[in-house]
Amino acid sequence: WEVPMATMDFQQAGSAPLPRTAGSVLAGFIMMSLCFALNHGCVVASLALASDQLGPSLGGYSSGVLYLCYTTTALLVAPDIVRRLGAKGALDWGLVLYCVYVASYAVSLAV
Repeated sequence: WEVPMATMDFQQAGSAPLPRTAGSVLAGFIMMSLCFALNHGCVVASLALASDQLGPSLGGYSSGVLYLCYTTTALLVAPDIVRRLGAKGALDWGLVLYCVYVASYAVSLAV
């Protein structure tokens, strides 16, 4: 059994959606999972290094602000975000904002 490489189902505007095979769905899921794991790993590594590089007080505050925003957004705003952007759009923006969070550590260390 062979899993094909992840491919996107391209289609022309106005045409019927292309049928998806089980293999392409699985390949897309694996690719998304790997990308999410890589992104989340960067965030967790940043959290671990925050206290060491920024000091225990500032590192602790940054972790607290992250989880406070994360929890508040998940409880109060996430349904509206998914409704407006769709599941893929919400996931894309979440990953982009995670990248901004990780980049903020690089900026703070450079200043």
